[in-house]
Amino acid sequence: MENYEIRVWVGNLGRYTEGDLVGGWITLPQPAEAITKFLRDVVQVDPAHEEYAIFDTENDGALAALDLEIGDYTDVWELNVLAAALKYAGDMHPYEDVCDAVSLAAEQCGAGWPIDYANLAMQVDDIDYTPFPDADDYTLDQRGKLAWSLVESGALPEIKSILDSPLSACIDMEILGRDLQQDYYTSDHGYMSIFSNIPLTDRYTIREIESIITPDDWAGTLIPTRELAAA
Repeated sequence: MENYEIRVWVGNLGRYTEGDLVGGWITLPQPAEAITKFLRDVVQVDPAHEEYAIFDTENDGALAALDLEIGDYTDVWELNVLAAALKYAGDMHPYEDVCDAVSLAAEQCGAGWPIDYANLAMQVDDIDYTPFPDADDYTLDQRGKLAWSLVESGALPEIKSILDSPLSACIDMEILGRDLQQDYYTSDHGYMSIFSNIPLTDRYTIREIESIITPDDWAGTLIPTRELAAA
């Protein structure tokens, strides 16, 4: 499973109420034609059983990276576009930084829907996110990493001067970070200021995101056209 993928178990609600558990796992993103075929052949969606829902998820890939919880009635097509948007952004930036920036921005602006996260992924360059330098090279908690990163960036010259002096042992980076953390959102990998401007989560429609991505990796569209939906 690629780190940008989303894997869900989709079930037929109508058949479930009739006593039959019908459905299956699908890994997103997929071309719209493949998802439509999956809904028809595996979930057995038909005119008499049109409703379906997400019965289960694998907490791996994009869902784990974004710490995103999805419900039974989360839109499968939005999830498909979200996974594609993450791959699109991850092809241009370190994927871990993309997910961290999107997750922190979503926390700050209260984003909740997959299309919100997809919008943030498409505007990741506009998120004021800073990864911790060499975050895996030292054993500090998030607060300590924040303090260390701010010192290294030159934002705390007075602390830097103390660290470069014989008094360096007097500085506890984790305690310093605790005092600084009130002005920042942090994760294990980076941080952003709580005063940062967050990109709009409704800047793009789902169709507009699809048209920007123009995925070469998948044949066809990411969401169904009217003709495909009627097939």
